[in-house]
Amino acid sequence: MVNRESQLELAPPVRELLAGLRGRIRRYVWLQGVAWVAACLGVVFWASLVVDWFFEPPPAVRVLLLGAAAMALLWVLLEMVARRVFVRLPDRNMALLLERYFPQFDETLVTAVELTGPEHAQAACSAEMLTRTCRLAAEPVGDVRLGRVFNPAPLRRSVLTAALLAVTVRSEEHTS
Repeated sequence: MVNRESQLELAPPVRELLAGLRGRIRRYVWLQGVAWVAACLGVVFWASLVVDWFFEPPPAVRVLLLGAAAMALLWVLLEMVARRVFVRLPDRNMALLLERYFPQFDETLVTAVELTGPEHAQAACSAEMLTRTCRLAAEPVGDVRLGRVFNPAPLRRSVLTAALLAVTVRSEEHTS
């Protein structure tokens, strides 16, 4: 049996892998969120230009439209950025994600993460078995390419949309 004093820990390469995945997820979400905010601002710019061009609304209506635009931007910031960026990403979830994309872990990563976690007493495990599981979990770490976990298409679309809207806004600014 393993007692609290001799509690095993994950190997440093495994901890670094889990932290690396967590960091990449956060960067992906931040970049996509910034792109959504930029795209939202571009849409607001063009929508306000269309409204001004065709309707020339009075100042009170313009204030209402500006308020609606601010609410839309706030919604994007809260729903599409803050809610996703500040979600908790525990090691167990990172291990499950990695095992989904890298079957060479053969469930050793999740097992090692769960059994070395602070909430697990490790009382039901032999030290030898836990040590072996942690060693097996560390073996495939060098073969893992975190980029395989991510689908770049949604991020590319968000950034491309934001960039296109930014270019059109910039070109409109020069033609005015």
